[in-house]
Amino acid sequence: MSSVKIAMLGLGSMNGAILAGLLGSGVPPENVTVTNRSEASAQRSRDEYGVTALAEESAPGPIWRLWRKRTSSSWGQAPPDHRPLH
Repeated sequence: MSSVKIAMLGLGSMNGAILAGLLGSGVPPENVTVTNRSEASAQRSRDEYGVTALAEESAPGPIWRLWRKRTSSSWGQAPPDHRPLH
């Protein structure tokens, strides 16, 4: 499993549990990159799991965009300021 490379968008409860399982099954932490909203959360991810953690708030440009549910009627719709990431 040492050749597996994994990226995770966000590291909340669900992805945290998945990550713990992956690391427990032998995936090396240096093969995992996660995104967090804040630098403080990214640092906690680095400290707790030993993974590469990127903070969206301190990125020089957009890392990835994952639109969150604002209302039940707008699920999956980009906000008005959406620009394609090409």
